[in-house]
Formats: sequence, C-alpha cells, structure tokens
Amino acid sequence: MTDLHQQMAKLSEKVSELEAHLGEMAGNLAELTTIMAPFLARYQDNILHYYDKLIRVQREIADLRAAQGDLDAVSPGQAVTPLDRFTDQNIPVDEQYARMWEGKKTPRLDGPQNLPPAAPELKQLYTKVIARLHPDLASTRSERARLRSLTSKANNCYVRRDMSALRTMADIYCEQSSLPAIVDEKVIKELRGRVQMLEMLITKIEGQYFDLRYGLPAKIKASAELVWAEEKRDLIAELSAEIRQYLREAQAELITLKSRL
Repeated sequence: MTDLHQQMAKLSEKVSELEAHLGEMAGNLAELTTIMAPFLARYQDNILHYYDKLIRVQREIADLRAAQGDLDAVSPGQAVTPLDRFTDQNIPVDEQYARMWEGKKTPRLDGPQNLPPAAPELKQLYTKVIARLHPDLASTRSERARLRSLTSKANNCYVRRDMSALRTMADIYCEQSSLPAIVDEKVIKELRGRVQMLEMLITKIEGQYFDLRYGLPAKIKASAELVWAEEKRDLIAELSAEIRQYLREAQAELITLKSRL
C-alpha cells in the first residue's frame, strides 16, 4: 500500500468517526431544542426582547456618562440587569446549574423528556442525512440556504422518530460512498478539508448544546419551574415586568443625559 493510500485510509476512517459524532451531537441538539421550544418562545417574547433593548440603552448611558467625566460610570460595554442574579461569572455554568438545584426536590432537566429512545437504525439514517445535508458543510451561500431547510426537515423527522421519512431523505440526497479510482494529492486534500469542516461543525454544535442545556435560558427555565411548583408564581412574567421597569428608568436617564449635551 502506497503512502497516499495509507493516508486516504486513515483520513476516511477519521471522517467516518467524525460523521458519527456529528450525528450524535446534532440529534441531541434537535431533541433539546424541541423540549425547550415552548419555553424559548415565551423567553424570546417576554424577556429577551426587552433585555436586548435594556442592554443597548445602558451601554449608551455608560458611554455618555464617561464622556461627561463621570468617573463612577459603568465601563462601556458593561450593563446591569435583573438577569445578572442568574449568572456568576466566576463559577463555571455547569457548577452554577448544580448549585441552583442543590437540595431541591424538583428534578432538573436531564435530557430529552417525553421522547421515545431513538432506534439504532434511525440514528444511522439521521447521521447519514445530516453528514450530507448540514448547511455548515455547504460550499456556496445558495446551497447553504437550500440545505438549511432540508436539515430542519431531517431534525423534525428525527425528533418524531419517523424512520420512513428519514430513509426517503437518505435515498434521495445521499449518494452511496465509494473509494476514488485514483488516489492523488487532490483526494487527500479534499479528505483533510472534510475532516477540518466536520471538526469545526461539531465544536459549534457542542457549544450550542451546552449553551441551551446549561446557559442563561436553561437556568431561567429551571428557576421558573421551581418557583411555579413551590409558590405558584410566574417567574417569567415577573422578570419581564422587572426588566421593562429597568428599561423605562434607563430610557429616562438617557433622555436626561442627552439634554446636557
């Protein structure tokens, strides 16, 4: 076996390993996104919408105060919001999450709920489809837009455990892999590029999963469920009202500062 053939064999094996990991992580993210979807819709409308506005206004205030010589002004780029109590920047988010639930009876989110386990064949089909259709693996912008829609469809099929639909997608969009007739530097370069793209995509998806699983939305969701279970209080509504009050006060302060210019 020539050196090029050896390289191709090793790279092909690496590609297969990465595609399997991609399928696993993409499936986990699809399931978690489905579980979180009802909460995230309310979080977006009632909290994040006003939170983003508050951040922009507070940063503008900090810039104006600093420009007017206020040495006690919050540094530009920093802000203070009611959501700060959910995040301690000196403690890793997974440890924060564990601390939040310490001693609590209500179980924290431990993965997909109300979803039957995915059969091995379903996972294999999903992996095959995602490895072929994920938009981040596209080579052009137009192809990326087309694949985004197909990936969303594949995710829905996976979450619904619709093996028939996934098999149809695999038959339509996934060509049977075969080794190239000629192994040259071009083939090796393409395989290395595939490895690099897969590694970057997996890292991105792992970050998205971690943020959704342990980040600020997950903490607020867990707290909201606990507060409702123990006190029958709507924490989302309370936070929304609190952030809107902060926003009104910040907007009034901004108007005052601008009047001094």
